[in-house]
Amino acid sequence: MIKSKYFDSGFKPGKYYLGVALIGWTLLVLILALIFARLSMQDYFDEAKSQARAAIERDLSYRAWCSQHGGVYVPVTETTQPDPYLNHEERDVVTTDGKRLTLVAPAAMTNEVHTKEKETLGFLVSHLVSDKPLSQTNACDSWESQNYYQLYHRAAEEIAEIVKIKNEPHVRMIRPLFVSTDCMICHAQNGYEVGDIRGAISVTLPVRNLLDRKYTIVQRVVIGHMTIWLIGVIGLVLGWRRMKSYDAMQTQTIKTLRRKEIALHRAKLDAEDANETKTLFLANMSHEIRTPMSAILGFSDLMYHKELAEEDRDHYIEIIRNNARLLLNIINDLLDMTKIESGKIQLEAIPVSPCQVCEDVISLMRVRANEKNIGMESVYLFPIPDFIITDLARLRQILINLVGNAVKFTLNGKVTVEVKFRDCNGLYYLDYTVRDTGIGMSEEQMDQLFEPFMQADSSINRNFGGTGLGLVISQKFAALLGGKIEVTSAPDAGSEFTLTIPVVPAQNFHWLKELEDFSPNVRQKEDAFQKETPKRLGKRVLLAEDGIDNQRLFAVLLQKMEVDWELAENGRQAVEMALQSQESGKKFDLILMDMQMPLMDGYAAIKMLREKRWSGKIVALTAYAMKNDLQRCVEAGADAYICKPVNICDFILQVAGFLGHDQLDSRDSDSGGALDTLCFSTTTEFLGGTETVGSIDIISQ
Repeated sequence: MIKSKYFDSGFKPGKYYLGVALIGWTLLVLILALIFARLSMQDYFDEAKSQARAAIERDLSYRAWCSQHGGVYVPVTETTQPDPYLNHEERDVVTTDGKRLTLVAPAAMTNEVHTKEKETLGFLVSHLVSDKPLSQTNACDSWESQNYYQLYHRAAEEIAEIVKIKNEPHVRMIRPLFVSTDCMICHAQNGYEVGDIRGAISVTLPVRNLLDRKYTIVQRVVIGHMTIWLIGVIGLVLGWRRMKSYDAMQTQTIKTLRRKEIALHRAKLDAEDANETKTLFLANMSHEIRTPMSAILGFSDLMYHKELAEEDRDHYIEIIRNNARLLLNIINDLLDMTKIESGKIQLEAIPVSPCQVCEDVISLMRVRANEKNIGMESVYLFPIPDFIITDLARLRQILINLVGNAVKFTLNGKVTVEVKFRDCNGLYYLDYTVRDTGIGMSEEQMDQLFEPFMQADSSINRNFGGTGLGLVISQKFAALLGGKIEVTSAPDAGSEFTLTIPVVPAQNFHWLKELEDFSPNVRQKEDAFQKETPKRLGKRVLLAEDGIDNQRLFAVLLQKMEVDWELAENGRQAVEMALQSQESGKKFDLILMDMQMPLMDGYAAIKMLREKRWSGKIVALTAYAMKNDLQRCVEAGADAYICKPVNICDFILQVAGFLGHDQLDSRDSDSGGALDTLCFSTTTEFLGGTETVGSIDIISQ
């Protein structure tokens, strides 16, 4: 597992934020609301006490005034009789006009005022009380009696409380009355001294209006706090959503960074593996290239010895040619791999004879099999359609690789190619199974079989050679055709490779039901071409080539064909010589144009000739074998092209065809199609008349 510096601890900042924040915010607003409500109720209580205290102060002021004057004389009436509890020598007096007056003490005067207030207001506002009342009107009720004890023992200077009277809120306050000097006139005889508590004054006031007003204030406070709470909640939710979005973006960023880091790590590993593989491949390729090059250079040097026997010279030439072909095969494998990797492979759907392809490949590989004294056979599981639609070149190359590998790794025994046509519910498949009795492979070796630049075992390269690209290319070609290659093998028990591709029978096809229905005709066509190969043509050819060695090679071939030829060493000179021949009436019958030359390349030269209305035949000579490069030759105006390194037979047939020898045209009716479907095991060597082993792989026209 890859450890990344961009890690996710699992804690999400927005996961618990909203819940905690909402609870905290709610508690804060609730506490503040309770505090404000409590303060408002405290204000209400304080205001109620202030009103009660004001009433008490009013009564005390009135009583002090009365005490200061010793009371008030009032007429005696039925309701106002002399106070029996007032022991005063001047309590009753008669005025000069005979009116009878009685002295009313300050306490009695206060009680009279309280009685009038009760009659007016309907309830007793103030009340004078005593623990030793001389009159029952001054007796304590339960609340006053309960709190008078605290006053008497000096536990409090005043006591106030909100109580309910008949379900209505009232404020009640009680304050002690102390004996003053003025009070001694009446109370001295009761044994009081100045400073003693002789009683108390109690006040009872309704506070409904005050309470309603405070409730209104509290409601406003609550509404205000709820509004603040709601605004806070909205802010918290919006903040949470923003944080959640940020958290998601941060998480996505971390994941992206982790993916990139993992991708970079994998890319690093892949690059290291690729570098190691390519290093191994380059070492392998160096060996593969140096081995034939050593033979080519070594035997080329031996050719300089004058005392060399003719038989040895021919043998050395054959070795040089074989090693040169081996180098060409290596280059072709690399080019195929490059085209596959770049996606530039284009398939061609044409009618193909599945049996003919098999016989062609077996015919091609039989020489190598005979050299190793191993057998080769083909097996056909009829019925098989005589023609199917597929890409001939890719199918043929796959079979050449499979059969070639089977021959290479088989030391004794035989190689069998089995052909089978299957109908699977309307879907048609063609199977080519190549079996050998060779060295076989283990499971581990088969796992690396289709890896680029790899062989089943490094020892295989040392013992048998090869780049390790053949099976990779074959598998990729099979995939392009919509099929696959499967392999089964065991060490020392041989191998079995099965190529399966989806196919469509050609239009107007026929079923081959037995071997007699199929008669390979390659050898007949091969012999026909060998017999009709020309030696003397007698035409004029312009050779545009800047390479000294290629000039010599083409010069020898053209001279042997007895054609008149002239040499141009660059594209500009070729254009000038061609136009001059046209003006002089000795127009060249054919121009062989190399595509890479100084001053002016072949593409520009051909294009200029076509612009100058040159109507003669032009064949491009190019070392570029990619399809788009060959297409450039045609687009420039070339009639055909020959790929370097040239095959002598290819060159002769092409030149002969464009110089008017129709029997050698690749479109000859006897050939049954393009010459690129034919492969020759032997050809009559034009240069010298001796018979040597060779082949024609492709003639592109």
